Amino acid sequence: MVLDFAMKLSSIHSKETYKITHIEKSELTHRLYDMGIFPNQILEVINRAPLGDPMVIQIDGQLIMLRLSEADLITIE
Repeated sequence: MVLDFAMKLSSIHSKETYKITHIEKSELTHRLYDMGIFPNQILEVINRAPLGDPMVIQIDGQLIMLRLSEADLITIE
């Protein structure tokens, strides 16, 4: 199920599926691209650490661990 409202990936706590709508420009943007994270991809939040940082997402069958500072650059719906 893809939800239909925009928010930051860093604010997500539920294990749901989302679409990446935007990635903010910063010094970490190229790192996200290198990990295979691009706009219009569908991702699934798999898990978060007990204190919230880091979080694990899945894109195209690949598990990726993100810090909240990285996840805060990603807008999803």
